[in-house]
Amino acid sequence: MNGLLAQHLQELVQSLAASLDVPVELTDLHLHRVARSVPNASPDDVRAEPVSPRHLGLSTRAVTRISVPVYIGGSVELGVPSTLVLPVSSPGSAPSLLLWITCARGPLSSERVESVSRIAEASVHALEGAGLLVPPEWADDHVGRAFATGDLETLDVLLGRAIREGRLQHDDSFVCLALSMPAAIDARSADPATRGRLAALTNRFAEAHPRNRCLIAFSGSVSFALLAPYPRDVHDALPELLATKAADLVFRSRPQGVDVPWLVAASTVVSGRASAAVWQARQSLDLGDSLGWKHQVIRWDSTGHMAGLAAVPTNILAHHFVSPPLRWLLEDESAAALVETLRAYLTTAGNVKQVAADLYLHRATVYHRIRKVEERLGIDLFSGGGRLEAHAGLLAADIVASRLAVGDRGGTRR
Repeated sequence: MNGLLAQHLQELVQSLAASLDVPVELTDLHLHRVARSVPNASPDDVRAEPVSPRHLGLSTRAVTRISVPVYIGGSVELGVPSTLVLPVSSPGSAPSLLLWITCARGPLSSERVESVSRIAEASVHALEGAGLLVPPEWADDHVGRAFATGDLETLDVLLGRAIREGRLQHDDSFVCLALSMPAAIDARSADPATRGRLAALTNRFAEAHPRNRCLIAFSGSVSFALLAPYPRDVHDALPELLATKAADLVFRSRPQGVDVPWLVAASTVVSGRASAAVWQARQSLDLGDSLGWKHQVIRWDSTGHMAGLAAVPTNILAHHFVSPPLRWLLEDESAAALVETLRAYLTTAGNVKQVAADLYLHRATVYHRIRKVEERLGIDLFSGGGRLEAHAGLLAADIVASRLAVGDRGGTRR
């Protein structure tokens, strides 16, 4: 924990303790002490030692799942005071810290509990907004790693648990967004400042959605937001709309004069299996990273067909997918119109009428150009197999060109 954050949290605890005139302690969800009220306390006095709830008769798991203020422990007969455990979060987010208030003079009034909650929530919200505090909801290594790797089996277990516990309510439709800062998707490259900005952006995005309809996760320099929209909000353009909102947040929050690389990836609206939406967003983000893209929104519905090729090493793409005739066609500047028509033809699955409308051409012109391309490539573009071969070759050529433009990233892609 950085010194500035520790100082803010210590001041919060000291202020609450002085107001209530009782000892107050603050822990994270793993029950490590973050701050405590002691005479002349300073951040240096605080030790990150575990707080054991065993003397309260509860397991660690039970305590960390507390979502509403609750009194635990204490005995009137023995003169042992009860402890008020208060979950702390910013509005619309899951609890990120726990306040432990020793009620030496008996339970606090409901008004005082509500007042303490509001003060603590406002403080945490301000710290998150400043990028100082990364909310740990779904941010532990196990969950973040599952989101980042797109491990479907692990995701099914984790998301199934969230649904059973009521943390994710749904109507069988899911959309997932992934945000990368910087574009190099590598946890080791995520410095604290970048992770702080990423956390603040993701939380601001999540605040615009019902708390029990949005789950967020973090892994290095990547964050995820899994949404379960209401049926009335589900439509084909929803992923694009959500991705545009996320990109707008990134643009408006960037430091003045600083070019922060970013990517926003969006799944389609997936029915039935939430993990599939996460997988699509993850694959789209990998594709953008592979191609060296920056400052872009990547949607699975328009790029999903490229995801598999993006995992293939560059030398294999260049020598086994891009045929010599196709390479010569792409290098021929005088054939630009033929290449444009070929791309449109393959994108529309051979719909000549649609190609003619999109390129403002007569259908006879489209047929003429396609025949010219067939002659140069030596394949039948009116057959499914021919179109598949040409489409795979074009995509592979695009990936190779993008990698060469930004410098091959090495490793398995060489």
